[in-house]
Amino acid sequence: MAEHHVTALHNVNSGILDVLEGYDTLRQKAAPDLLAATRDLEAMHRRHQADVAARLAALGEETDDGTVRGKVNRAVTTVRDWLGGLDGDAAGTVRTGEDLLLGVYDAALSAWPAGGAADDHALIQGQAAELRAAVAALPTG
Repeated sequence: MAEHHVTALHNVNSGILDVLEGYDTLRQKAAPDLLAATRDLEAMHRRHQADVAARLAALGEETDDGTVRGKVNRAVTTVRDWLGGLDGDAAGTVRTGEDLLLGVYDAALSAWPAGGAADDHALIQGQAAELRAAVAALPTG
């Protein structure tokens, strides 16, 4: 049972790190208007990742998760920059990344063992709700 809970925490941590890697590239290359629009999202992700990493560390787990998708996020933002700059039009790419992360949260919550690690479940559920609200507030056009 506990193994599924730890795996879910690792999956969320990995998803957040992927998105943060994309934001690291965005910060280096994006137009000021896009940076302003994403500043709060990035800060939220950094806070969420720190909280999940603290839970993993408390369980004796490594916290340096990450996946190939983070490298892809960096490559995509670099290619967009080469093709004409990162500006407000890149907001769709940001939304896509956020939607993918919501999918990671949803999968982790769906796989959570019944009655397992209630405090950690509440943490992940709360983060997912906060992220869902932030994504709903993103501009659509």
